[in-house]
Amino acid sequence: MEKITVFTPSLNIGGIERVLNTYAKGLAEKGYPVTYLTVYSKGELDIVASDNLEYQHLGTKRLRDSLFALVRYFRNNRPDIVFVANDATLIVYVAKLLSGVSFKIISSQHNYYDIYAKVGVKQTFVAKYIFPLCFKVVAVSEGIRSMLIKNFHLKADRVVKIYNPIDLSLINKYALDPVCDLPQEYLLFVGRFEKVKNIPLLLDAFSKFHQAYSNVKLLLIGGGPEEQFITSYIQELGLENAVKNLGIKSNPFPYINNAKVIVLSSISEAFPTVLLESLSLGKTIVSTPTLGAIDILKHGKYGYISASLDNPNDLFCKLANAYNTPLNQDVLKKYAESNYDLRTRVAEFERLWKVF
Repeated sequence: MEKITVFTPSLNIGGIERVLNTYAKGLAEKGYPVTYLTVYSKGELDIVASDNLEYQHLGTKRLRDSLFALVRYFRNNRPDIVFVANDATLIVYVAKLLSGVSFKIISSQHNYYDIYAKVGVKQTFVAKYIFPLCFKVVAVSEGIRSMLIKNFHLKADRVVKIYNPIDLSLINKYALDPVCDLPQEYLLFVGRFEKVKNIPLLLDAFSKFHQAYSNVKLLLIGGGPEEQFITSYIQELGLENAVKNLGIKSNPFPYINNAKVIVLSSISEAFPTVLLESLSLGKTIVSTPTLGAIDILKHGKYGYISASLDNPNDLFCKLANAYNTPLNQDVLKKYAESNYDLRTRVAEFERLWKVF
């Protein structure tokens, strides 16, 4: 079987890392020899090696310093397929040229390049000039696929839509892990603390929510560049006793499993994995109307979607509706299992290079 390398710069708990790590496990379970390769060894992501899955790191500190280490890796290991995501595709392509090793690059695009997300020169260069040189490009939603074809002129047959996978058995197992000192009732946010997540909007909406439901807390799981600002804003709103930042958690699933409502307040999302994971546990979701949330929640059929990206009053109303009228757990679980199961996604991914 083909030797597969899955490459991400780190093992931090981000959406891309979790998705590619899930693919690595799924491919290994099908018998492929898989190496999950990172720049450095440290990271919060929970990793479990198996008979066909090993984890390696290049021993460098930053992605931009890793080119020649990556060249050596390709020469020594000679993979058949390298799976990478977003702008890390650039260093993989250059290392391939320098190594002289022939392999297929499959890249995955996880973000919109739109008015809400800053697009740097590197990202634009990769999408316009490097993606066309890849064997295939996986778009995690139909909207991402359309963006790549229309805005960056990729050939339609080179871009394939494959939804992100979730490992249902693993999520259900980890969701049962014991957690101490949880509030009796709480809303939950899980994600990076960055501007695109628009956490101040969530805090403004929760400030109103807490006035009506003073027994309900808000828990935040994550970390990132906006953490200090978010802490200050919580204090400014006088919510120190109602909002708790739990930091980064390698296993967020018990917190999701015990939450009353999962909330996402982003201004742009391609296909947020946390929504898939929450649905698989039967949790009611409230989200702003990003394209990714609309796609996953099917325009409000499987969750509450606010009318705008910047109205805290509307988001408060949706939180209150979700809290008072949660959706049927069995319906949500069945929807997630039917549409996003790991085995189905891995079979789609495998068809990118195999002819059955």
